[in-house]
Parts: sequence; structure tokens; C-alpha cells
Amino acid sequence: MSQDPSRWNAAIIESRGWRERGFRLERAHGGSVLHQLLDAWQQNDLIEGKPTEGFDAEKHFADLLDHPFHSFVCQHDWAAAFRNSDVNLVSDDNVVFRQPYEHCVFEFAVSGRRVCLISNFNGSTYTFAAFVRLEVGWFAIGLRRWPEFSALHDLLRSQHAAMMVALDAKVIETPIVRAPEKLNRARRQRGKVPVFDYHIVELAHRTRPASLPPENESDRASPRLHFRRGHWRHFEAFKTWINWMLVGDPDLGFIDKHYRL
Repeated sequence: MSQDPSRWNAAIIESRGWRERGFRLERAHGGSVLHQLLDAWQQNDLIEGKPTEGFDAEKHFADLLDHPFHSFVCQHDWAAAFRNSDVNLVSDDNVVFRQPYEHCVFEFAVSGRRVCLISNFNGSTYTFAAFVRLEVGWFAIGLRRWPEFSALHDLLRSQHAAMMVALDAKVIETPIVRAPEKLNRARRQRGKVPVFDYHIVELAHRTRPASLPPENESDRASPRLHFRRGHWRHFEAFKTWINWMLVGDPDLGFIDKHYRL
């Protein structure tokens, strides 16, 4: 990563102004920007703020280029579905969820800046690192080691968890947007990282969550739409994952416009 003191100072000043405006999730327009981040890494042009514990940038960026990975561009506030529930996506140790792929990148727009959250999952634990595109360049943010960015940490982690839960419950779908091959041929000729295919995260069509069994009491109000937690079910010789479920009265609505940015 670039250690130019003048660029580092410029990034600190710019990121402070960005932080002081407050972290507001916005709709990510223009598709994926992951190729821009990887271009900066290949050119040794990333600006390192504070290192992220457990994140080896050289290894993980090489993994992104050498192994299958999936990029998800976020255009909804999925964590909003949990704000009036008993599920705390960031601090509740009983909230267990699975990332569908080992290597994922979640792309957000936050207060006028594009942010990439790299998430690696080894089957039991996650390693995260975040990068923000500033005017001066891509800036690496060690979220856990930088108290000033704790609010951004909570925002990104809650969105990541909400997407994983909703994907597990089949509430959302992730259609793929294919990168243009003609553009990628030109980029390869110039020695640049190709533009990658990416997923758009959107509400699944014709989603009808399972209703709870009927009650004997005829005057019992229908339960509001809510998530039933996913969990591991342990047997003597193995364990199996029980998916999250969206249950309750479907007519109470899991409505796209409530979460669209």
C-alpha cells in the first residue's frame, strides 16, 4: 500500500470531513467499482489508514483475483427490516448466519462515497476489511481499530448480516449483471484488472412467506411478519444448518418500497 505521507494526510483530512457529515446509506448507482479498487492495489496506490486485525491485504486481494468470488451491489436498506424486531444483527451473539460463498465483496454508497466491504468466511468465522473511495484515492479503513469509524462499522456489518439472513430465508434474490467483454478486452490490453460480473441484491419476486399454523382461538390476531432464526441442529455424528424463515401473515407485507434507497 502507498505510504506517501502527503497522500495519507490528505486522506485523513478528507475522511474526517466525510465522517463528520454522518454515515448515511444511499443507493449505489453505476454498478460495481471493485475493479477500481483492485487497480489501485495492483498499482500499489491504496492508502492505508489503520490495519484491520486478521486481514492480510496482499493475500486477500490475490485471492480475489485467483479464486471465485462474488460481488454484491447494495441498493436497499435491508437492515431496516430488523429495526423493530428482537434481533440485533451486530451485537447479539445468538444471531447466526452463513455467507453463501467464501470470498464476497459488498459494495455500498455511503454519504456520497463508494465503500467496498471485503468479507471472507471460512465456515465458522468472518474476516472483514473496508475501503472507501475518496477524492485522493482508495483509503483502507481498519474499522475495529478505529473508534471514529465505529458507526460505519455497525452500518456495514448490519447490512451484511441482514442480506445474509434475507438470502437464507429466500426473501431476496441476487441476479447477475455480466461485464461487457469488449470493455474487458480493452482493459486487459492496457494491463488493467477486468470489470467483474456482479450481483444486484433485490426483493425476490412473488415471495410468499409461510404462515404460522392456525390457532384454536378465532380472535387471535395474525402475527406480524417476522424472521424465525436460522441455527445449527446438532446430531451425534454431524450437524446441519436450518435456514432462516420469514413467517407470519404475508398480507402484512414485506414491501420493497420500505427498504429501497
